[in-house]
Parts: sequence; structure tokens; C-alpha cells
Amino acid sequence: MGSVFSSVAAENRERSEEERDASVIHHARCALLHYNSKNPGAEFDLVKPLMNMAVIFRGETWHHVSFWARRRGAPPETPVRQFFGELRYKYICGDDDKAVEIQGCRVVVETCAIVNKISTFQTQPPTRKKKKPRRSVCILCPRSFEIIHSKKGKFICGKEEGHEKEFIRLNNMLEKPFTCTA
Repeated sequence: MGSVFSSVAAENRERSEEERDASVIHHARCALLHYNSKNPGAEFDLVKPLMNMAVIFRGETWHHVSFWARRRGAPPETPVRQFFGELRYKYICGDDDKAVEIQGCRVVVETCAIVNKISTFQTQPPTRKKKKPRRSVCILCPRSFEIIHSKKGKFICGKEEGHEKEFIRLNNMLEKPFTCTA
């Protein structure tokens, strides 16, 4: 019986768009649930998870996630909004003399905000001019991931100079949206 860590073949095979989305969707749903709870009457439903970046920072796993959502109950031709969410997974550990056992995990959503309006839902990424993607300064997210952050910088991980020295980078092998061929 193998594990994800022992299977090189599994890492090298091409994933389907559904498999790619499945690796992001949980984080997007958690962030959107938080947004909806803070904005009753103006809820959104998830349309498409886009990208996710994760690191271990100060003993917790932090995620920056990007996704599209549409106003709840709106017709399909209604423009979608692009969201940014920052989540951290706080591990609940039991102590004994010999080892630390992880007993559970609590998701803490630090922020979730609308960062962009997309004119219509697309099955391809929006076409851009040769400009670099707009984003606030974040040392966590590679520019190639095109994760647009909150304009006001309302995120914690990756915002301060020197944070990168504390990062344990995770192997983020995520394809860009709409690029899967399998």
C-alpha cells in the first residue's frame, strides 16, 4: 500500500480540471461561508475555484485562495465576482511525554473579500493585455499564480518584510485553471 508521498507516478500524470478544482474547493468554500456569514442578504455561491497557495508559517498551515462566485439566486448571465480568501489551519494537539498527537484541526478564516468583477462566467481565463497581474504585495504568492489580494492589504501571512524567512514552503503542484488536458 503506497502513500501520496511514495508515488512519483501519481504526481507526474496529468490531472483533469475536476481533480484540479477539488484541491482548491474546500478552501474556497470555507472562505465563502465566512463571507456570507458576515454579509447576510448579500450571499454568494461558489462558481469556480481558481488558485491556492499554502505555506506553514509559525506552526500553522496558511492558504491564500482565489475563486469566482455569483450572487445567490442570480441568473447564470449575471457577472461573477472574484474573491480572495486567507485561511489558516490551527492544529489541536494533545500532549504527553513521548509525542504530540494531532487531535483535530480548526479552520480560521482571516479575511474573504471581493477583489474583482468578471463580466460573464467564462470557460477560459480572462484575456489580459501583456500587463503583469494586479495584486498587492505578498511574499507568499508567486506572481504566476495570479492571486489578486485585497486592495487594502487585509491579510496577515506574507504581508510583512521577513515573513518568508519563517515559511516552510509546501509543494504547490497546482495547474492554472482551464489548462488541464486530461
